[in-house]
Amino acid sequence: MYTVFIGDNQISFPSRMEDCQGAVIIDPTPSMISGVIQDCHCKGNVKISLFSYNREELIEIFDKNFIQIQAAGGIVRQNRTNDILFIHRGDMWDLPKGWMEEGESAEEGAVREVMEETGLKNLKNEGYVYTSRHAYILKGKWAMKVTHWYAMSTDDELLSPQLEEGIDEARWYPVDEIDKPLSATYASIRNTFSYYKKKYIKE
Repeated sequence: MYTVFIGDNQISFPSRMEDCQGAVIIDPTPSMISGVIQDCHCKGNVKISLFSYNREELIEIFDKNFIQIQAAGGIVRQNRTNDILFIHRGDMWDLPKGWMEEGESAEEGAVREVMEETGLKNLKNEGYVYTSRHAYILKGKWAMKVTHWYAMSTDDELLSPQLEEGIDEARWYPVDEIDKPLSATYASIRNTFSYYKKKYIKE
């Protein structure tokens, strides 16, 4: 589902009415969409579904409110232990990611960012996970970071967080302890990890 997070607020664009969550707005006008964005900027944790049978047109109108920033990142599994890698930046746990450079593919950008932010050298790309979207104010204007996520694996264990990017810790978490970092991360990261879990973690 096409979903955009503003802080912990979730705006979704379901293709079917029965998939709507939270408050539902049917066929919103451009001014109503702008109002929803501003409201989400001020509120803490709400779910809003914007629904139209002309879904693609509705998404296009919504996206025109933002500067689009392409990014890529990875969810890394350690081969020996099956532990999952998280980084700590500020007061939150996160997954390694960053803006894509000109001319590189999403896959290339994801591997490069993970290597830079964690110090890992030997990464295997195991496949696409999900594309997350979160919006925020950047230099006084609304921006939407569109992050393409990939599953990765490595035999490496030693981590070296990129301090100059504000990352003060990188840590492997056992799968049965994964709720610890997920409880102290962003809603968009929790949503992304749910897609990874469905595809790559066997119960």
